[in-house]
Amino acid sequence: MKEEPLLSLDHVSMHFFNQDGVLPVLDDISVQLQQGEISAMLGPSGCGKSTILNILSGLLKPTGGTIERKGSIGYMFQRDHLLDWRTIYENVLLGLEIQKQKKSERHLQKVERLLRTYDLWEFRNRYPRELSGGMRQRAALIRTLALEPALLLLDEPFSALDSQTRLMVSEDIYAIIRQEQKSALLVTHDISEAISFADTIYTLSHRPARLRTVYQVQLTTQAPRTPLKSRNAPEFQQYFNAIWEEMMQDADDN
Repeated sequence: MKEEPLLSLDHVSMHFFNQDGVLPVLDDISVQLQQGEISAMLGPSGCGKSTILNILSGLLKPTGGTIERKGSIGYMFQRDHLLDWRTIYENVLLGLEIQKQKKSERHLQKVERLLRTYDLWEFRNRYPRELSGGMRQRAALIRTLALEPALLLLDEPFSALDSQTRLMVSEDIYAIIRQEQKSALLVTHDISEAISFADTIYTLSHRPARLRTVYQVQLTTQAPRTPLKSRNAPEFQQYFNAIWEEMMQDADDN
């Protein structure tokens, strides 16, 4: 018996109203996210990717279509949003405080395990300004994982980093997601990032965003797969070329 998807969008559409009238943003989007899978939503800037994340997280209600969710959702933003006046440990506990969850012994043990496992325990009493960009992003992800979400929404989490740090942090975040056995949806406009990170890629058109193609990414790499190993896989360039050609065709059509 096939397992039910963790999250599904069925013929979802979205439009806003502005001074010029109706602004269509999403048009007939249908997507399914499976348990234990990392998916990527890839499209040009301004096509509506962040709108989809806001709908998935419940911040927006779609104009049309239906959404079904199993379990809670955690959000990782483009910037880490760590509070400068709180220590790393206090920042990690912030999500529990905001959601008014009791910081039980179980929660505190989980936070300690995450900080120890991902090499931040000895920095728990430091402040964000004392940490590197990569360490800050790890702390931000641990803050989200402390809430025990079933699905992680990653809104271009590496875009604020320089190219070298970006590769290093993507390795860290990918490893944590896999080790914690979480499902995730990465939103990005970076083709290489999507191929190296995801099991499934959904490509979107220019606004109003329509679903163009679904790619099941199968790369020949030495186990365990990592983003860096994926970039060196023989199939990587084939996926890149196919998606690039598709996006260029979409740009020409618009």
